[in-house]
Amino acid sequence: MALQINILKLFLFYLKERLKHPFFIKGGTILPLGPVIQYVDEIHLDTLTLYIAPRKETDKIEYKIIDDEEIIDIKAELKDKSIKIEISKKVSKILVLIPTILEITSILINDKNVTIQEKNENYIKAELKL
Repeated sequence: MALQINILKLFLFYLKERLKHPFFIKGGTILPLGPVIQYVDEIHLDTLTLYIAPRKETDKIEYKIIDDEEIIDIKAELKDKSIKIEISKKVSKILVLIPTILEITSILINDKNVTIQEKNENYIKAELKL
């Protein structure tokens, strides 16, 4: 399962960074993104980048990352123009990207209010350093 996730991450990173073409993600998806890696053991989850694409104005999404027998649960809930994200593992930095098709006014990551850093035609970007 972890190998499949890593292959998907590598493929999407290649499409996004190398070809400079947009890619489309089905609503209701949490997609972890990361740098190009040469092998699975090279992954370090110091920084966790998540692309979160809710289906509609009110949505709950759950996702699991399996990393060396450890399960990292990620939950996102969109309600009333606010998105609440919970991550079960402590990481030093969390970067969240949300498509701008949704009107988001506030972001909470692990019960901490996060300021929206950037908003462009493609996504809303927020970052939390722990």
